[in-house]
Amino acid sequence: MAWRRHNRDLTHEVFYEGTTIDGSRLEKAMRLIEEKFNRVPKGALKNRFVAVQYHAGFNPQPEDKAPSHRFPWLEIRNEAAVDVVGVAPAAAPYNELRIKGTHVPGIFLNAGGGTRSGTQWGWSRTFSFKKPAVLDSVSLLMHVESAGPYIGEELGAPSTGPYEYTHPPLGYSAGDYTADVSVTLDVFNPTTPEDPVMADVVYTRRRWVINREVFTVFASGATGTGWDDMFPTYDSVNVANVRPLQGRLLEDRDLNIPLPAGSKARISIVIPEYPAGTQSWGPQPWWIQAFSTTITTLEEVQSI
Repeated sequence: MAWRRHNRDLTHEVFYEGTTIDGSRLEKAMRLIEEKFNRVPKGALKNRFVAVQYHAGFNPQPEDKAPSHRFPWLEIRNEAAVDVVGVAPAAAPYNELRIKGTHVPGIFLNAGGGTRSGTQWGWSRTFSFKKPAVLDSVSLLMHVESAGPYIGEELGAPSTGPYEYTHPPLGYSAGDYTADVSVTLDVFNPTTPEDPVMADVVYTRRRWVINREVFTVFASGATGTGWDDMFPTYDSVNVANVRPLQGRLLEDRDLNIPLPAGSKARISIVIPEYPAGTQSWGPQPWWIQAFSTTITTLEEVQSI
């Protein structure tokens, strides 16, 4: 520990029995105390934090309106045409994959000399933090409906539902719930932010069973009744067109993960596209549900 004269911060002047007390010393002490109160140093106050929420989400377009549209999903491999496992794609920055820690059963992006099988699609949002912050919670809502447009029926999804295996990968049986959505939050390296290999993964949820995170608010009720807990009461008349909010909800709270000053943090949602024959999620997984994400950070109260 570095040496310091004493632990008094307001003034260096000391007054006790055996010391002199004169006007000049008192004046000097009062002047130092006044300067400290007029400009309170950062370490003299307790840190106080306020919760800040960052929200993002989207609804996919109907499949028949944009059959080739995948926005905002991007394949997490840098080049779809490269089939040499372990070889960086031509003209890629440094890495073969854009996101780390996304392996799920039945999909092999880098099989260690084997054959690639299936692929994954990622949606990312990036946030910058000039001041230090604390990551408090992460939530992901996958909004589905009891019938179309977000369950993939018109896209050839299996009748058992998109989150159940029909032709399962090794280790699973037909009808088992899938565990194939990854959520990661990584912090870019400040010197090489374009290279995800150098990123630090501070939060990840992988292999969580989607159908065990079922979420719903209220059933819509029969025509003519609506939701009677609201005023004025809501009645869709045609219940088939207005359905209750439901889906799958992943939520982790009280994470207490520090984000250093100058952090550039990225949250990524990764969904699977299985090879032909597995069937779960269908051939176009980006139309199965609407997505909504929220991250909550604790940021220090600052004076203006």
